[in-house]
Amino acid sequence: MSSRYFYPKISTCLDEAHHEIVSHWEAALQLETTAIHDVRVGMKRFRALLHLAHFIRPDKIDKQSIKGLFRPVYPVLGIIRDTQVQEELIKSFYYLKSRFEFYHHYLKEKREKARIQLQDSLHEFDLRPLTETKKRVKLLLYYSDDAQTARLLRMHLKQLKQKTYKKLKNNDEESMHKVRKYLKESMYIVETTCEPLPEFYSYLKRLARQLGHWHDLTVMNQTLTEIEKEEASILLSPEYLLLRKLAHMQEEDERKKLQKKVRKFLDKQYKIKRLIFFEAEANSQK
Repeated sequence: MSSRYFYPKISTCLDEAHHEIVSHWEAALQLETTAIHDVRVGMKRFRALLHLAHFIRPDKIDKQSIKGLFRPVYPVLGIIRDTQVQEELIKSFYYLKSRFEFYHHYLKEKREKARIQLQDSLHEFDLRPLTETKKRVKLLLYYSDDAQTARLLRMHLKQLKQKTYKKLKNNDEESMHKVRKYLKESMYIVETTCEPLPEFYSYLKRLARQLGHWHDLTVMNQTLTEIEKEEASILLSPEYLLLRKLAHMQEEDERKKLQKKVRKFLDKQYKIKRLIFFEAEANSQK
């Protein structure tokens, strides 16, 4: 029996993500900024949907093949995205009354190197396996049982919740990155497969944005460390030292606030039993 509930939902999202990549590919080859962004978003969504499909058909969709599909294009796209975000983030420190020329210069050089690398990677990338993967995954989803899919997704959401709780116990940056990853994965499952629970989803989305801002602050601190390694003399600059201190303080402050918010969200709103409609709606479609 074919899937009547989940297939059209996931299939539509998969088609949209694939179209986002393919339709902007030629412009991205010419290194157009907007097209590069659109291709990255498409790849991000496509990869997330493959992860989702893996939990529905783990016997047919391998995690390692998902990781290798966009390598090495995706990491370079991430570098370009980070430099663009950092250009805006550094402006938020305007009250220090500095233009931070050294920071903008470093970001520009890093972005240009990444753009050259990206152009080579895009030329080497073959779009055909991407299209073939989409067709294969859609066929597998079409013949998946809705009731079983519902149980698997609910179980996966429960596992993500438990993993998030576990990582919140650790007071470090790496664990917080895992928290961000688990919540984003939960958000993709909910937005792709479920239309109900608007309050749950909207708050989950808001948390994801706040975690994204925290991530940008961690990238800023990493960038400042890179600059130090390239130009040790910058440590003699009072302007730099003040920026370094404030960036670190902001990152620490955001992380502590988010740890409390995420824990409260898991305790109060992330109720897996409220997602029982998965089975109910899936069975009603039979």
